[in-house]
Amino acid sequence: MRLEAWQVIALLVIPSVIAYVGFDDFKKAQGEGLQWVNPLVIPEEVQAIQWIKNHSSENDVILSDIYGTETVMSLTNRRGVIGGDWSISNNSVTRMRNATDFFKTNDSLEAYKIARRYGVRYALVVERQMHAGFEWLTPNNKKFEDKQYFTKAFDAGKAKVYEIKYPYAG
Repeated sequence: MRLEAWQVIALLVIPSVIAYVGFDDFKKAQGEGLQWVNPLVIPEEVQAIQWIKNHSSENDVILSDIYGTETVMSLTNRRGVIGGDWSISNNSVTRMRNATDFFKTNDSLEAYKIARRYGVRYALVVERQMHAGFEWLTPNNKKFEDKQYFTKAFDAGKAKVYEIKYPYAG
């Protein structure tokens, strides 16, 4: 059986294309998968959460990513913008989108407005990859230096607690 030239080319090209596409997809999956094996809560974050417990009331609302908020809720009995029992949370998808935007935005006023919308007293901001519902992201922490909207209440190095200023005069 003699192969035609196009058959030889197909036998060489098709497996090469499949291998290339498969490897590219593997690299993407590997990159996304690594986020799930990194620490979801870091030691400094636990220190910050203990500070929140000692300096807030049970009615205060805390804003962090899903893992930070779940830890806050379990260790302090405080409420979060996201997390908890998703099946009974009002507008959980909207809350996740807003929490993601809170950490993702460069605009301090936009972040402030999101926090105010939910009556947030403290934002727990951590130097790690965060996931507030839709994507892994590294939060833009520079916006929290805007003293018009935020006051640094506690600093544990890689975890900080910012108090949301009320009322906003602008």
